[in-house]
Amino acid sequence: MPRPAAADPLPTGMSPADEPVPPGAADPQPPRLAAAALTGGGRVAIGALSALWVTPFALAQLGAARFGLWALAGGLLGLLRLADLGLGRALSRRVAQVAGTAGADGAGKAASAMATARGLALLTGAGGIALVALCLPVLTDPRLGIPTDLAREAGGMLLGTAVVAALEGFFAPGPAALEGLGRLERVNLIDTVVQRLLSPWLVLPVLWAGGGLMGLVLKNAVMALLAGFWTQRELKRADPRLAAARPVLSSAGAGELLRFGRHAQAVNLASALVDPVAKALLGAASGLGAVAAYELAARVAGQLGAACMAAAAGLFPAAARLEGIAAQPDRRQALLDLHARARRWMDRLVLSGWSLVAVLAPDFCRLWLGGELAPAVARALQILSPGWMLALIALPAFLITQAAGTAARSTAAGLCTAAVSLGGAYLARPWGLAGVAAAVAAGLAAGGLWMLLSFAWEQDLGVLELLPDGRAVLAAATGALAAGVLVAWGLAGWPILLLAGAVGTAAALATLRLSGEMADEDWALIGALGRRLLGRREAWS
Repeated sequence: MPRPAAADPLPTGMSPADEPVPPGAADPQPPRLAAAALTGGGRVAIGALSALWVTPFALAQLGAARFGLWALAGGLLGLLRLADLGLGRALSRRVAQVAGTAGADGAGKAASAMATARGLALLTGAGGIALVALCLPVLTDPRLGIPTDLAREAGGMLLGTAVVAALEGFFAPGPAALEGLGRLERVNLIDTVVQRLLSPWLVLPVLWAGGGLMGLVLKNAVMALLAGFWTQRELKRADPRLAAARPVLSSAGAGELLRFGRHAQAVNLASALVDPVAKALLGAASGLGAVAAYELAARVAGQLGAACMAAAAGLFPAAARLEGIAAQPDRRQALLDLHARARRWMDRLVLSGWSLVAVLAPDFCRLWLGGELAPAVARALQILSPGWMLALIALPAFLITQAAGTAARSTAAGLCTAAVSLGGAYLARPWGLAGVAAAVAAGLAAGGLWMLLSFAWEQDLGVLELLPDGRAVLAAATGALAAGVLVAWGLAGWPILLLAGAVGTAAALATLRLSGEMADEDWALIGALGRRLLGRREAWS
């Protein structure tokens, strides 16, 4: 997974290329969506690489017990982030919807939604701090594995983490509003610099200086403030009225946001259940070794999936904006065109990328992990890959349906994924790691298939129209074969693995080009994106 009224003068700092698309126009320009895709996928990749390098140093400095407390705080932060009532997505959708309304009416609706979201964010943040403070005796109980001599430190760290979550929550409407305004690349830039680069790498000097766990909590609070104020500055440049909206609590406004937010919240909560329950079932059936292998495989697959999802995030505000232009007679066709273009790129990325993951998984895990665990992790990753592949192919339909269709259909797809994954994991636990991984993959595939069928029904399409183009499938097979041949020679090492990935990617691109699947307009879009990233504004025209 917002903008000023068209009749108003451009805010300071905006160029004519950034001017909002007038009511009735088509969806945002392809280069803008492509920039959002590139920066979205890039920020996830940069974050993963940063964590890969920083984690061993943190473990050595903190020791196993305090590192475990840090992980516990990270889990708490993730839970508190989930408890946002779906406000971020609801606000992004609302601002995008009214972006096409001329005059003060659209601006007033957007500012009202922003003020309500900020009021609700204050309320939920304060509630999170109070809840953690109330539960501290339970959270730091020695029976939960917290050492007695670390109980006080753990309590301070957990309470500080709740404060960090409240700070992030208070500023969260800012990124959501920028997303709705079509400035997703700015959101991605802020997140990349602050949370994916500065935050992880500042762990090193904080621990080197003896800051310990509380130093890390203070560092997180400073990063939340930095990201929040930076986002506020960008929002003021894009739409001063949204930036100036003060927190209020309006029952009507809150009801409107929460009615949509419940769909995003339901999907997020259901998805969050899958991993812990699958691990618990697997641990009871096959022991902690199997859980460790599943965790590592799921972590790699999850990072890759998150990169793909971040790359597609721009579709949500684009579809919401089209849905908000009620007078547009061909709105349905515009949404279908948006979906068709997004699906072409997603098919190429997902089919080729995940085919390479499946082929290179054994060598990657052997080089990354070594030892006896590597084959099990590779096997689990290969089992998970087809499920992720189908789920991500359905992602454009999911985002467009959630933003501009019947949100309940996308919610049903998310709940289908959770239900099939959890039910299948329970039934498959006697088969150990392979059984549970297959159950989760089946859940991902079931949710994706449900979404594709639901989208076809809603848009009155034939199911065959939603299948991947045969040329994209051929390109994926060609790339995987080329990479597989290279690693099959028996050469080892990271350079060979990286070369195999590059050769596979080049073979897939060549097949797309030779088969005509990558047309001249696609290469022109890539060129325009490159010029945009180099700062040449004419790339947007």
